[in-house]
Amino acid sequence: LDQREGVHTLGLPALLREQHRALTGRDELPATQAALDTDLAVLERIGGDDVRSLLDADGTHARLRAVVPDRGAQASSALVAEADRYATEVLAGTGVTAGATGEAVAAYDGMIRLTAELVTATLAAMVIIIVTVLLLFRSLRLALVAFLPNAFPIVVGFAGYRLSSEVLDPLPSVVFCIVLGLAADDTIHLI
Repeated sequence: LDQREGVHTLGLPALLREQHRALTGRDELPATQAALDTDLAVLERIGGDDVRSLLDADGTHARLRAVVPDRGAQASSALVAEADRYATEVLAGTGVTAGATGEAVAAYDGMIRLTAELVTATLAAMVIIIVTVLLLFRSLRLALVAFLPNAFPIVVGFAGYRLSSEVLDPLPSVVFCIVLGLAADDTIHLI
């Protein structure tokens, strides 16, 4: 995470490395359990709040805090997936597990799911509208005619996002739903 532009982390390894450097003059993590215990004891005395915020009282859970620039839900999700893959690889065989948590991770995860649901709902609504026109007017020709004005705003909108390499956010998805409703109204008026 530290190698990413704009990302700042605070974790127990960095604090331990800094403490070990202050005690021994060597820029490394403690190599023995005794050295680790000594460095942790000193850290708890001089920087207790930082250590308590990063390590549970029983020492079974450690936290790595990161401040990450907001680059959107897709970038955040990709960074979390990459960090999880790296942690799984590094911690393989140690019995230690890692996982990303926090408000931002949960919020971006929700945004991605919401966007997918809105796109699915928009496409499902278009199908329902066409089937409804088919059933109400009892004409396959009118249902096919109704398809074009209903599909056009959705196809143009999705194509615009694809060509501009933008990511579809929930707000434009809601606008697509509204546009689809207006297109359905106008289609019925025209028919």
